[in-house]
Amino acid sequence: MELIIVFSLPFFIGMFILIKFGKDNVGRIIGLLSLKPLLLLALIIFLDSFGSLDDAYAYLIFIPDLILTLIFGYFFRDLLNRERLTRFFFIGDVVRWLCLLVEFILPEPFPEPYFYTQLYVWFFFNTIFPSLYAIGGLVALQRCADSQKSVS
Repeated sequence: MELIIVFSLPFFIGMFILIKFGKDNVGRIIGLLSLKPLLLLALIIFLDSFGSLDDAYAYLIFIPDLILTLIFGYFFRDLLNRERLTRFFFIGDVVRWLCLLVEFILPEPFPEPYFYTQLYVWFFFNTIFPSLYAIGGLVALQRCADSQKSVS
């Protein structure tokens, strides 16, 4: 339940980005990338409901995230070559799932499980980063829209 509350802010901001800036390809890719962590949440809830989320294979849940990143990169490849803002958010998404993948692959330290780096990496990239990413995308797109209005 707590994860649903944590991911509600990026969900609403990502949907707002798609509604308000969805006509523009830059807005579309930033909105879609900000909604991607919800896929991870849905997959974790689905696997946990069947009791098949084993710690040894927990890093495999990032495969759909990787596939979506590759699909977005393929369909928006011309935009990635032209727009710095798109490249910046695309790289931010890759950094997010790479850090979580490395965190899951590393073995858990012994003996104190409450004060280790993996816990902080997981907390930041699963709870704080998606919200910051969505807010940053909204602010960047609004600034771009305002600067285009002032030029016109």
